Amino acid sequence: RYRSILGIDTERWVYAYANEQHDDYHIIRRRMTNTGNTDADPEIELPGQSLHDVLFTDMYRWRGREQAADHGSNAQLWGKYTMIDIVGDGNQVYPVDFSAIYMWAGYDPVFASQFWDNIGSPMLQIRRTQAPGDTIGRLAGMSMPGRVVLHADHSPDDRRYDPDTQPVALGWIDNDEVLAADGSPEQDYYEKGMLTRENPSVLPGGSSRMFPHYADRIEPRGEFWNSTRDAASGKAGGHSALFTYGPYQLAFGDSIQIVEAEGAAGLSYKAATDIGVAFKQGGLNRDLTIPFDADGDGVISDIPWNYDVYKNGGELLTKNQWVLTERDSLFQMMYRARDVWNASAGMTEYPIIEPPRPPRRFEVTSLPDHIALRWEAMPASPDPVQWELYRTSEYVDNLPYELLAVVPGSARSYEDAGVIRGAEYYYYLVAVGPPNPVDEKGLAGTPRGLPLKSGRYFTQTYFPTGLLRFPGEAVSDFRIVPNPLNLAADESVRLFPGGNSTLSQVDFLDIPGRCTISIYTEVGELIRRIEHTNGSGNTTWDLTTSSRQPIVSGIYLVRVVDNDSGAADIKKLVVIQ
Repeated sequence: RYRSILGIDTERWVYAYANEQHDDYHIIRRRMTNTGNTDADPEIELPGQSLHDVLFTDMYRWRGREQAADHGSNAQLWGKYTMIDIVGDGNQVYPVDFSAIYMWAGYDPVFASQFWDNIGSPMLQIRRTQAPGDTIGRLAGMSMPGRVVLHADHSPDDRRYDPDTQPVALGWIDNDEVLAADGSPEQDYYEKGMLTRENPSVLPGGSSRMFPHYADRIEPRGEFWNSTRDAASGKAGGHSALFTYGPYQLAFGDSIQIVEAEGAAGLSYKAATDIGVAFKQGGLNRDLTIPFDADGDGVISDIPWNYDVYKNGGELLTKNQWVLTERDSLFQMMYRARDVWNASAGMTEYPIIEPPRPPRRFEVTSLPDHIALRWEAMPASPDPVQWELYRTSEYVDNLPYELLAVVPGSARSYEDAGVIRGAEYYYYLVAVGPPNPVDEKGLAGTPRGLPLKSGRYFTQTYFPTGLLRFPGEAVSDFRIVPNPLNLAADESVRLFPGGNSTLSQVDFLDIPGRCTISIYTEVGELIRRIEHTNGSGNTTWDLTTSSRQPIVSGIYLVRVVDNDSGAADIKKLVVIQ
């Protein structure tokens, strides 16, 4: 909730859904009320005021390159080359019946002339915004963000939504011009932004807007997959989308409600990977046709490419044509958001069936001979039909996750023994519900009647897990590395190739699986005790006492006691400052 200097209170509700048919957007409902309160205290500064010709304008700044945003111009990080397109403003015929603005990352002629066609943002070189090894060609620009109008009151006394009159304007703005700058007077937004926007002479250097749409001004033929022109039109900051509602007449106490949905949709991760890899292997030829079985029916459809047809259906397209099909997924998302709003009774009811709940807790534990996975179900939630466990290795290389196991809904653990020593693994676990009725809108069922699953990101792990070392055969076998430890040594010297030791820790190797490690000064003062219980043959010490004080130079005695046999051994650790 926030207030403006006009004395208008704005309350905002944001609705999100876990159902996988609806989890790629938010519904945003706003209510603006003429309260006369212009600041944070409860006093009414403008009692009884009436407001005339009120316009509500919002600006949204998007970018669409994800990890490839640092390929080429750094200004892409804040939206340079943003292609903005509009549907539903009455200026152009599109195969949809709603009002929306959406974007994709457009053509960069400088980068393309030096490297490769950048539509879809293929990942082929390491930059600071991507993970090491992510150079297989995967398309980072795999989705389009956008915002769709679901409802806008006709007036304070008429709650009907008339799409022919609202929004009153859809457009865009140059992010670097005066109207986008912090502190620009409100009167400028009205006089220069709404009344005379189509006259570029009002703002020297500013970009005009409205029709033709920005994307069409860059590519008048509409062949965005064959782009050859600068999508930034020479502006470093790119462009933002504008929605304007009104003008409204607001008596004191009157309110207006506006509802929109914002989200992103596009290619699946598999599609973005397979198509990007084919582009790389095909010699970076943007005219190469790439087959991909988008509907999973085992047949590649050769329907000719036609951008003007919603859900074209072709599956033998160029890389850029595949990228532009992201619009189909985005429009489908917008239709689903509208279906939810229309069925929601003003957001007082929630008409979407819920997926099974994700685990309350998911733990991954490294052991010497396997990786143990344990989870806890949500309290008071019925067990799902089954759990699906997914795994990948070498996360930095962006390998796809594979289904590792399917276990009954009553299960709470799994032991992964099919792992290789020295490899790193990442997991996620989802709960799977029963089959559903067929419902194309995804409200009372799912489009193909398939079960719903809980979201993967409730449990996905982001730190590597691997097999631990086996315990030593005898307690006398244990080792301390590095030893001696030179705290002032160069990093290349102090790193121990067989362990994890750095300036801040040492490794105890080949220890018993269950043991107590006691560390003493050379005069016999106990400074730290470590209980090792996970069954592995190694653990670390962070070089601090039990009081969290850093240790100093000297000789330390390390005593290891096997908790099962009682056998013990002592070794010296030399620390040099």
